[in-house]
Amino acid sequence: MSTRTAGQRRRGTSLRTVGAAGLALGMTALLAGPSSAGARDGNGGPDAASESKSAAHKSSTAAHKKSRGKLPPPPQMREMQRLLGSWKCVEVSPPPPNGIEKTVSYVKVKKAMGGHFSYSTISIEPGTIRARDVTGWNPVDRVYFRQYHDNWGTTSITTSPGWKDGHLVFTGEFIGVSKPDPDGEAEGAHMKLTDDYKWIGPGRFDVTSTVSLPDGGDYPHTAECHSID
Repeated sequence: MSTRTAGQRRRGTSLRTVGAAGLALGMTALLAGPSSAGARDGNGGPDAASESKSAAHKSSTAAHKKSRGKLPPPPQMREMQRLLGSWKCVEVSPPPPNGIEKTVSYVKVKKAMGGHFSYSTISIEPGTIRARDVTGWNPVDRVYFRQYHDNWGTTSITTSPGWKDGHLVFTGEFIGVSKPDPDGEAEGAHMKLTDDYKWIGPGRFDVTSTVSLPDGGDYPHTAECHSID
């Protein structure tokens, strides 16, 4: 989940998984090595290395078929469970200019794909910003990742090592749209993003989102979030 778009109001082809099963089987074959059952040693018999590769391929393919649809979510995703539920996040810093209402984000976070991911839907008031993000575990690099997008065209991809001393910090690149355009050619900038979640207790956390502009300026925004379940 993210509330970083709270500051946007004041600052101004989906990929289809066609053939996923074929791709998975192809990767299995690639990682196991080519099947060389027809290779022969000097005496005309099967080459030992070829037999080993063929056995590994068969074993890997069998394991893939056996685990298909039964793979449990990574245990690391349990760390994200405290953020599940419905939240109301009110921006408290910096204070809004005179006559401007405080930005309020309504966030709903739920498990997805059997707990392998969590999906967030975000509505920011006042205004018309609607957003979604997905959080998951990257088992290769052993970090959490988050992918965010909203109807202004803002996107970000960030990563985090996980909770430490009551903080969950995601960092990465943020492509911020400051002035959306119906023709798809908007004003904005590439920025660095840090989302720092501070756990206060059950049903309560703060999040400080800081964007760093190319000119070196940092612009933090802090919101207080309360459970509304």
